Amino acid sequence: MSGSTAWLVAAWLAALIGSYLMARRLGWLGPAAEVALTERDARQRRAALCWEQVFRDAGWGVVVGSADGQRLELVNPEFARMHGFTVEELQGAPLLHVFAPSVRDGVAEQIRIAQGQGRHRFESLHLRRDGSEFPVLVDVSAVRDESGAVQCRVVNVQDITDQVERRQALLRNEQALRQAKDFLEMTFEAAAVGMAVIGADGCVQRANAAFGALVGRSAAQWSTVGFIELLAPADRVAHASCWEALRRGELRACQKDVRLLRPDGSEAAVTLAVRVLRPGPGDGQLFIVQALDTAESQRVQQALRASEHRLANAQRIARLGDWEWDLRAGSVQCSAEASRLLGLGPQAQALSAEVFLGCVHAADRPALEAALEAARDDSRPVAVDHRMGAGGATVVHQQAEPEFDTAGRVARLVGTLQDITERKRAELALEQSQRQLRDLAAHVDALVEEERKHIARDVHDELGQLLTALRMDLSLMRSRLAGDAGLCQQVDKMRSMVDHTLMVVRHVASNLRPAALDLGLVPALEWLAEDFALRWEIPCQLNVEGEIPALPESRATALFRVVQESLTNVARHARATQVSIELARRDDCIALAVRDDGVGFDAPQARARGRGFGLLGMEERMIKMGGRFELHSGRGGTMVRIEMSVV
Repeated sequence: MSGSTAWLVAAWLAALIGSYLMARRLGWLGPAAEVALTERDARQRRAALCWEQVFRDAGWGVVVGSADGQRLELVNPEFARMHGFTVEELQGAPLLHVFAPSVRDGVAEQIRIAQGQGRHRFESLHLRRDGSEFPVLVDVSAVRDESGAVQCRVVNVQDITDQVERRQALLRNEQALRQAKDFLEMTFEAAAVGMAVIGADGCVQRANAAFGALVGRSAAQWSTVGFIELLAPADRVAHASCWEALRRGELRACQKDVRLLRPDGSEAAVTLAVRVLRPGPGDGQLFIVQALDTAESQRVQQALRASEHRLANAQRIARLGDWEWDLRAGSVQCSAEASRLLGLGPQAQALSAEVFLGCVHAADRPALEAALEAARDDSRPVAVDHRMGAGGATVVHQQAEPEFDTAGRVARLVGTLQDITERKRAELALEQSQRQLRDLAAHVDALVEEERKHIARDVHDELGQLLTALRMDLSLMRSRLAGDAGLCQQVDKMRSMVDHTLMVVRHVASNLRPAALDLGLVPALEWLAEDFALRWEIPCQLNVEGEIPALPESRATALFRVVQESLTNVARHARATQVSIELARRDDCIALAVRDDGVGFDAPQARARGRGFGLLGMEERMIKMGGRFELHSGRGGTMVRIEMSVV
């Protein structure tokens, strides 16, 4: 039942409720008085029974309240159901029992108003048995007797929860619409793009500040200037046809690059987009215009083209190209220089992966493919040098690293391609020069060692024999001059000088090439350690591990000279208290180490200052012999370590 129908029936019920109550008091509704009813009384009884059924079956809550408005005398089933009670529980209950606690203080005022007006309607909150509250619309009508005294009050109660919710939803929608309107207004005014609303007459009805700045006019001037008149004369004809097509409905939108004419005669280059905002005939048409200042974008594009041109020139001069491999599409985008290095011409190209790899020299292609596979699978940068083309005349340095998508998977490989042909030639020439220098140095060392050997042998044999003969002659001379004490004393001095000279000769010969070296490396090192300890008074211990095989003379001499140079450095710079020489056999190699407990030094810095030629000489000796040279130095001392094959 609708609300209007419900309240109409409620009014009828209020008008007839007096008759109904009178019938109840007279006993017309009881079965014992039926025989005494007149025809008129029977009609009244039938009407009373009809309204009793309406009261009982009404789809809204109906209450008959006491005359003072304090109690519920009668309630219909719908009213009881609405509140979660039975009819018996509510009949005779206080009126405030069904009102929510929050509104009970105001109920007395509503009763007073109903008392004065006879009928009163108001919204309130009722209370269910479970304590929940719900909104209701209450309509109170007074039932009076013939004298005008209030006999009772008929109250119609309707649950308006749905109406309240619809009302609240409507309020929320209205608020959202206001907020959306305010937001659109704010967006329109604050937009950096010029925006204007054009009427059917072609005049600007509304525009934001950005549009005003572009056209150089204030809001007061917009209504007096047609939209087409804002364009530069050269652009008006072309845009006028587009404007007419929009007005006729043949187009929904139109976009062109035009120039706006300002009052001072200057022009503004813009991209102008016009769209139908509200189609329709006559004055109801509206159009939205958006104007984007393209002067800055044109400057940016020019700067970008200049930057790309400079980059292309830089790549050409540096012979360095770049490429990007889309792993999903299987295509490779190359710059102009990369394309040239691939032998495909000077223009940038999009290639398939097969063509890109096919430009590599066949012998070097597997190494490049493996490197790119590692970049893709291991997600790490890679670099490889390889030859290009079938002839392999061009050598390039290829670098690649992965780029990832939003899911963290490798999506692309980006890399560079640099022509290093000249550098490779220079490196090969340098390597060849270094080999030649090492061969020359080794040859010089061999000549020096051979010369030392000859000089040591000549000094030891020739000069030693002469000095020995001279000493024997002095001894014979002394025996013959035994009677002359002065001459004997002079001869003794000469013989002492000869003995000292013999020691110097032996020392010089040993330094040039110790005779013990002819007996093998171990005896030579024993002599060297003993001589070092005696000369510098620093303990020097030789430790030999395992059986040391006989080495070729060149290798034994090289090891001996490295140890000799190391001990010389210890004596000059280390301020050590002890030195050890360790010699061991490691499979097919000889391992040699010289350690001291001195102050140590910074080897790279010493070389940078030009003081590391001794170290450089030791290292070059080992490189020439195919050995390995290591130097470790610090506060705890210095260690020289050597490994060399026995053959």
